[in-house]
Amino acid sequence: MPFSFYDTTELLFNKMCEEVNAIIEKEGDIIEVAKLSMLISKKYVSELKEHIIINNFESPEAEIYFFKSVKPRFYSRMIYYARLYQIELNKPPGNTHVVENYLIEETKKISRFFENNREFYHYLRSGATYLDSIYFLRSNQKKTSLCEFFLIERDEQFSTIYDYKVARIEADKMLSDYFFEALQKSNEKELSRTTKNTLIWTAQKVGLVELLYALHASVVFDNSQIKAIANYFSDVFSVDLGNIYKTYEEIRLRKKNRTVFLDSLRRNLLRKMEEDD
Repeated sequence: MPFSFYDTTELLFNKMCEEVNAIIEKEGDIIEVAKLSMLISKKYVSELKEHIIINNFESPEAEIYFFKSVKPRFYSRMIYYARLYQIELNKPPGNTHVVENYLIEETKKISRFFENNREFYHYLRSGATYLDSIYFLRSNQKKTSLCEFFLIERDEQFSTIYDYKVARIEADKMLSDYFFEALQKSNEKELSRTTKNTLIWTAQKVGLVELLYALHASVVFDNSQIKAIANYFSDVFSVDLGNIYKTYEEIRLRKKNRTVFLDSLRRNLLRKMEEDD
């Protein structure tokens, strides 16, 4: 494979990073950032694949270098943003303790992957090369688990089992950094909150969900997503709202009165006004 091919892959990688950075600077919502960055990464992985199919490796060493060092740089980003998207999408609304517990559980998944691949991880960390021809040559993939191979990547022209594992390890490192920063911010927020007077929500949780959806429907928070609104109110009032989407469905399916809590707020306000008159 001509050396210019590696120039091309470096150019592709830099372009991918530039597009992702532009999204990060433009978008404020982490879910949207992760989704768009995932799609961008996927696009560049596809372009990289086209180059591999068109060009031939000039030597086994060139092929090993590609699957050990080049492809994982691209693929790790795609894995990272895909998992970040799912993690943020599934993050439960609630106070800081609920979110912290969720993130801690996610870090345990990373630990389990490292534990299951400890030997390979040590091989990479040590800078060893004596098994590279087994790990990173496509012709040797028949020696590995066929089931595992097809679960990871179906195109044998573009993959080895172990290039995926290199990418997964790199993605997990990025996720670990993200979790560490998120937990640090959560601890700072909790410390700040406990130093202030805390308002306690004393009504039913379903009433708060009803109020949140009314505020969201009225677009009083500059088009913020309902989950972001729920997280904020959960933190302010130290209340775990659970699955707000399920609660909203229960509210929506009420037979007699869908807006019980909002109606009670209106009645109480009118009574207060009459008393003050």
